[in-house]
Amino acid sequence: MSDTQQSSNTCDVLFVEDNSHFRSKIIQSHLSGCRVIELNQGRHFLQVLEKYQFHFILMDYELPDNNGEVLVIAAREYDYSGPIIGVSSSEYLNQKLLRAGADTSIEKRKSYLLPKIITQAISLAGAREFKIQCTYGKKSL
Repeated sequence: MSDTQQSSNTCDVLFVEDNSHFRSKIIQSHLSGCRVIELNQGRHFLQVLEKYQFHFILMDYELPDNNGEVLVIAAREYDYSGPIIGVSSSEYLNQKLLRAGADTSIEKRKSYLLPKIITQAISLAGAREFKIQCTYGKKSL
């Protein structure tokens, strides 16, 4: 990236993850400039989804009071058509998120690939005519 270009990540993100250390690491390294609402459990998930419009959702599988599979199904039943990205500790759990309706997934240990995964998921959602535009990963002068 040249000195005159920088990534402009002006997106609203819902990050459902109970591990506060991992959540902070991802926000700091991959979601700077984004407005992130953090949930460490599933209890208020639908209320938050009803109140705000999100460009994408990052979803863990294992939560203290629920699991990501149930929340992904609830989001799709609520008619959330934006990208849902599974971010769990194993491929097995990520596959469960995908079967529930997540668009894509990544194992936590490969989180360095998250920007590429987010950009691809946003692109696919645009092809599905998801109406909320996000500038994640776009270059600005």
